[in-house]
Amino acid sequence: MAINAKDVGAFGVSFSRGMDQTWVNMYRREQGFLVEFFQNFEDRESDEDDEIIDEDTIISFELGEKVIAAAFENALLESWQTQYTEKDDGPDSELFWTIDVDDNNDADLLLLSGNRKLPPDDRMTPVIEAVRLCENRFMRCVKEWKE
Repeated sequence: MAINAKDVGAFGVSFSRGMDQTWVNMYRREQGFLVEFFQNFEDRESDEDDEIIDEDTIISFELGEKVIAAAFENALLESWQTQYTEKDDGPDSELFWTIDVDDNNDADLLLLSGNRKLPPDDRMTPVIEAVRLCENRFMRCVKEWKE
């Protein structure tokens, strides 16, 4: 069953490395999507601001659904494994990550994660690009996705 962006009540993407962490969570509210952005991620190879603590903004339903649809369509999220570990195909990474999607009643639709392993075929990049439609600073603090 394909997940429709209109049926998504919460969409979150998070990354961590040691004590460093960053995430964007989107929650469907009456007036649009509440976007929570947190970043405290040290990267000595990036000039980007590495500490942005807890910013909240509201975006339109249209933009929120566009972010979700882009992530699903461009990254093919529904074809990913549930969890990626060192034994799986894909590039090694220092990162731990999670993509969490719930329906409008807070029931789980999709939960994906990786422990020091990214999905193959550069599938994470379209997820980050989709999230940047609503929060352009997301993951620019990490050299792999600075651009």
